[in-house]
Amino acid sequence: MKKDDLFKVCNLWLVGICLLLMGMNFTACSDDDDDETGTGSATLTIDGNKTTLNHAYWYCTPGNSENKYSLELMTFDMYNIKNESQMPSNYSIILIDFNAEGSVNEIPTGTFPANKYHVYTVLGNMEHQYEQNEHKNSSNSALIITKENGGYKVNIEKVYIGDDGPEDKEMSFSYNGTFKTVPEWGLPE
Repeated sequence: MKKDDLFKVCNLWLVGICLLLMGMNFTACSDDDDDETGTGSATLTIDGNKTTLNHAYWYCTPGNSENKYSLELMTFDMYNIKNESQMPSNYSIILIDFNAEGSVNEIPTGTFPANKYHVYTVLGNMEHQYEQNEHKNSSNSALIITKENGGYKVNIEKVYIGDDGPEDKEMSFSYNGTFKTVPEWGLPE
């Protein structure tokens, strides 16, 4: 084999290896879906009034014996708002915090009694905020989380929430879909 032919073959192999590596790199990046929110169907019902929540996030705060997991579902994508003018005037949010043993890299599944989770909701705007009435935990249903086909089903059949008014409201919640992890604050995109 001539010297020029050897250089052509080596060059061809180097180009092929570079293309292969670049292709693997792009394939790995495409699986991350960093720009998308969790997708699924969430329904929040308070005293018979239903609200649909389209954006689902989660994060975990490590603990000593149990971790604290937080599920955040909302009618707008709070983590993609760049300035105050993009904030909707009317929105709803539900935050569900619960303690459990498990990995910090995935949402644990199981049945969690009312004394292991806490619910906080905002309806319409910040003027309508409600928290779980923990004095009624004996009447509140368990938080049930299952995992199927890469997605989650989250359900609370009944939980009483209040807003410091004289009457508590009955709330139910169900979600079927995926969750996106909460992005790191302060990091460049």
